[in-house]
Amino acid sequence: MQRTRATKPLFILLAAALLAMPWLVVPASAAPAPARLDDDVSQLLQGRPESQAIPAIVEGAAASSAQAQGDGAERAQRAESRVRVSGGHVVGNANLLGATVADLTPAQIRALAADPAVARIHLDAPVKATATTDNSTSGPTPIVFQQTVGATSAWNAGDTGQGVTVAILDSGIDNSSGAFGGRVKARVDLVDPAHPIEGDPAGHGTHIAGIVAASRTFTSPGIAPDASLVSVRVLDQNGSSRVSTVVLGLEWVIAHKASLGIRVVVMALGAPAAGSYREDPLAAAVELAWRSGLVVVTAAGNQGPGAGTVETPGIDPLVLTVGASDDNGTPTPADDVLPIWSSVGPTPDGLAKPDLVAPGRKIVSVRVQGSTLDVQSPTHVEGPTTIRFSGTSQATAVAGGAAALLLQQRPDLNPDETKALLVQGARPVAGANAAAQGAGLLDVRRSLAAPRPHVRGQHLPPANGLIRALRPLLTDQLGDDLLDADQVRWDQVRWDQIRWDQIRWDQIRWDQIRWDQIRWDQIRWDQVRWDQIRWDAIIWD
Repeated sequence: MQRTRATKPLFILLAAALLAMPWLVVPASAAPAPARLDDDVSQLLQGRPESQAIPAIVEGAAASSAQAQGDGAERAQRAESRVRVSGGHVVGNANLLGATVADLTPAQIRALAADPAVARIHLDAPVKATATTDNSTSGPTPIVFQQTVGATSAWNAGDTGQGVTVAILDSGIDNSSGAFGGRVKARVDLVDPAHPIEGDPAGHGTHIAGIVAASRTFTSPGIAPDASLVSVRVLDQNGSSRVSTVVLGLEWVIAHKASLGIRVVVMALGAPAAGSYREDPLAAAVELAWRSGLVVVTAAGNQGPGAGTVETPGIDPLVLTVGASDDNGTPTPADDVLPIWSSVGPTPDGLAKPDLVAPGRKIVSVRVQGSTLDVQSPTHVEGPTTIRFSGTSQATAVAGGAAALLLQQRPDLNPDETKALLVQGARPVAGANAAAQGAGLLDVRRSLAAPRPHVRGQHLPPANGLIRALRPLLTDQLGDDLLDADQVRWDQVRWDQIRWDQIRWDQIRWDQIRWDQIRWDQIRWDQVRWDQIRWDAIIWD
């Protein structure tokens, strides 16, 4: 396709700003090697035995200005080549970030940090499901969360999520209970693609999917009972995973969102935030999903009540980050409180999070008999097909269902508008910590009744990983004549005026990814020093 010079001013501004970044124009010798290392990687290198491998995500650097064509796959191949030269063990690639995933010794990491073909080295940190238990006696438990947030009123008005597909990035979805009928449109197993599992050995993903979209005839209906679902398995039977596997899950969703009609992504999982979202690989991945048109709903975490306990990717300013409320077993919000374990902001960047709260304590949803959660939490069983759990995971699922209701009512809403409607419709929880509740308790009725918000876009700078990922696409659209535009100040770019919807997402070569050949199970887990990594140890029972 022939390029023209009739480009839009906003894209020119963005491209000029992108190309002014030091990592794009400064020779490798001018940037010290530590600048390419995330803080948690630098910390792990201190006193680390040279024989002990560190799981890492290595981003490839962008091509030079004379070779500006390319995509994430090419950057990933560039990084993979350098990792192999260093002697590192390659596990797979994360094309969404232009990265390769590898086990590296400290010496190999130091060598790669000085390599101009490498843009950034992240820790491939552990990720956990953000569910906990409530240490209460066995059921029956009142099922009122649907009424508390006004979902039942929405159903009566015809808003049930029909026509909207929600991707559940979790441990899988089991449909043996019949709670979802034929509405699970697709499944993919990224924990072990070579030996995919159809169900949900952990039981967490099914519980979350039930809160989102269990049918109205089920004991505990979902918030959007007619929404369709896609199961993206990124957590193992213990509710555990790695950042790279979750990134791969987001990559898969972006690749298949058009064919499956995916509009919402529910991520009831998290990892400790090691620093700013600007250099967080999971934050960059959710921003790419958000900018591609997906509403990403993620959990704040269960590390409260201390300040600064919100987990990634919930620290990212774009996504809808959800904390938990306790409905006290009544449908009226008047007696609602916040459980002490719901994580509280600010984020490492000083941002207020969570954005809002939703019912997350003693939530009854779909049970998977014989799953990890089922076996380890017998007192939480409510019946043959139902079980009760608590956590910001459950609250995230409630908010994800609410997003589906909005998108059925107004299919043309973009992610920023959807988030604005949900946040603006929330009601403050009386007497609750303002930092812990954000805008307050989710109220679907108010959000559905509100006029379309005037949202031009969220204005904070994007994660650096997103900029590195999108540069080739923007260069391809704008032409090589802008490659020398290096006078625009990065901090002067008006991010809220960028037309992200004009990016040609279909130019990413997703169809060249062989999903079934990615062997994430080859990571050498036994060499990870778990005691040196700050991560959420989930309490299953």
